[in-house]
Amino acid sequence: MSLREGEFKSLAQVGTVGRGKSKHRPRNDPDLYGGDYPFVQTGDVKHATFYLRESSQTYNDRGLAQSKLWPAGTLCITIAANIGDTAILEVPACFPDSILGFRPKAGEADVRYVKYCLDAFKSQIQLISQGTTQDNLSLDKLLKLKFWFPHVKVQEKIAAILSAYDDLIANNQRRIALLETMAEEIYREWFVRMRCPIAMTNGSTTSELRPFDELCVLQRGFDLPDSAMQPGDIPVVASTSIKGFHNVAKVNAPVVTTGRSGSLGTVLFTNQPAWPLNTALYVKSFKGNSP
Repeated sequence: MSLREGEFKSLAQVGTVGRGKSKHRPRNDPDLYGGDYPFVQTGDVKHATFYLRESSQTYNDRGLAQSKLWPAGTLCITIAANIGDTAILEVPACFPDSILGFRPKAGEADVRYVKYCLDAFKSQIQLISQGTTQDNLSLDKLLKLKFWFPHVKVQEKIAAILSAYDDLIANNQRRIALLETMAEEIYREWFVRMRCPIAMTNGSTTSELRPFDELCVLQRGFDLPDSAMQPGDIPVVASTSIKGFHNVAKVNAPVVTTGRSGSLGTVLFTNQPAWPLNTALYVKSFKGNSP
């Protein structure tokens, strides 16, 4: 056996793994909830970025008594519903038996590295979880898998490099969410409450409303079967997104579209010539207004 082969180990060899606990039935008994102890479920793990900071529900003292409080730093692994999702607890929390908890042994494993290992092999984990009636990942199946565990110092270096990118992604996602909230609030202030400062400084009043057809002219998009699309750099705009690219444009830039079939109301702005499909409406004329 080579040195590298000896570095492949199961999770049980580098840490402790256990199932969450929620013994009370029915599980949705309202007497268990509404306290100070976060109760994490599979959906919370799925929607966490890297660290799990929030939960959809909380346990009270009665809920805690029939469960288990896992410490911060525990790696949560979903084994039912959405299988193979992972997140590291940033705060102590409880979770049910549809989630496994992993705690690394000191000097054996870095919890961030373990998370990256599981994320990298998520599709294989889901594959071995397939059942005849319902997909489920048992603890036994997971512990049969072996992952490469170099010296813990190497694990820490690998995890530090990868987590730096994850931290950057998480920060950018928070900024995007903040900007989206700001944009929504500006839209409501300007176009719902009708308090647009630009219009008011130009002599308009907050009660000035006009028919939509004075704003622009909408036109149905154009047919383009998939078989007729040719390689090119012209965006082909469907009802909610750019479907592909073609070598011919139908509308000059800028192109503003909204869905008319399938998904309605999604507005897209394309600052280059494009081909709006027949599932969308495009602005044929802006009537002197800004796109």
